[in-house]
Amino acid sequence: MKSFSRPQYRIGNAPVEIKWIYTFFLIFLIVGFATIVGYAFLQIGFAPQTVAEHYRGSVEGGEGMAFAKSFSALLETTHFHAFIMGIIYLTLAHLFVATETPRKLKLGLIASGFAFTFLDLLLPWVIRYGSAALAPALLVSWVGQWVAYMGMILISLYDLWLRKSPPEEGDL
Repeated sequence: MKSFSRPQYRIGNAPVEIKWIYTFFLIFLIVGFATIVGYAFLQIGFAPQTVAEHYRGSVEGGEGMAFAKSFSALLETTHFHAFIMGIIYLTLAHLFVATETPRKLKLGLIASGFAFTFLDLLLPWVIRYGSAALAPALLVSWVGQWVAYMGMILISLYDLWLRKSPPEEGDL
């Protein structure tokens, strides 16, 4: 962790043991994001109508009847996601900042990752208690979140193993 305190620190210059730890963490994130995509596809669907029905409930007559998410269910999901996604975001963003990526791209992926994650926490409440018309916005937030996080993950993996970084000061 001391290395992260130096502004010039780059993960590509980390000792091989640290590179493997970072790599394994990033692999866990890829598995986690892949499984959430599968869950969303199987349990919710990727159509605005199915997203709205997941949170607001459905009327009888379709393939099945879904009940509206209760306040307690939304609170529990938000509680868990706020903590876990906050930790994932913090850790991934720190790794990503230590890449050789241009500053504007870093800022763009970090800001969009936060914004889409925040929308992912907020929009289920708005859809459930406000308007089903915002279901497409939740779909956009999911895709935006996956793109931002996968961008940070893949660029970090690239920097860890493939990009040739200049040596750190003192390594010469």
